[in-house]
Amino acid sequence: VISVSDIRQLRERAEQMLNQARELGIVFDLPRREAELAQLEQRAASPDIWQDASAAAALHADISRRKRELEPVQRLLSQAEDLTVLAQLAE
Repeated sequence: VISVSDIRQLRERAEQMLNQARELGIVFDLPRREAELAQLEQRAASPDIWQDASAAAALHADISRRKRELEPVQRLLSQAEDLTVLAQLAE
């Protein structure tokens, strides 16, 4: 059986983890990186991108690399947010 005190401590710890994940996003400059990725994806969606197949392939490789770099930080933030919400609901 989990006590109210245990749940409160879990919520507090979840909130600390969320704050640390957000700080990591700031250090990692997540908003800027996500905006840059969105711009590259817009360029990649252009119908004339394949006029230069080499440039298109390089663009798609860059997009893939950036997604791989962003995904762990985005996943961490998402999971920390989910945990915080669940802990709040449990309280």
